[in-house]
Amino acid sequence: MLCQDEIWKILYRRDISSHSPSSSYLAAYKHVIQETRNKLPKEVLVYAAENGYEKLVKRMIGLGKLDEVDYDNAMVVAAEGGHRDIVEE
Repeated sequence: MLCQDEIWKILYRRDISSHSPSSSYLAAYKHVIQETRNKLPKEVLVYAAENGYEKLVKRMIGLGKLDEVDYDNAMVVAAEGGHRDIVEE
C-alpha cells in the first residue's frame, strides 16, 4: 500500500501540482480527472489555474490549442486566487 501511495504522489506532482493536496494523492488525482473529463481545453485551463494546479496549466498551454484570450482568462483567475507561481511563469 505504501508503494501505491508513493506512485500516486509521483503522478500527481508530475501531472498536476508540486504542492501537496489536502486529501490523499490518489483521491486528489481522481478528483481532477473527474472535474476535467469531457471539458474543452480552455475550460480545463481555467479550472487548473483557479485551483493552483501549475503543472496542469503548463500541460494545457503546451497543447497549443488555446488562444490568447483563453490564456489571459486563466492568468486572471490564477491571480485572483492568489496562485502567484502560475502567473509568474
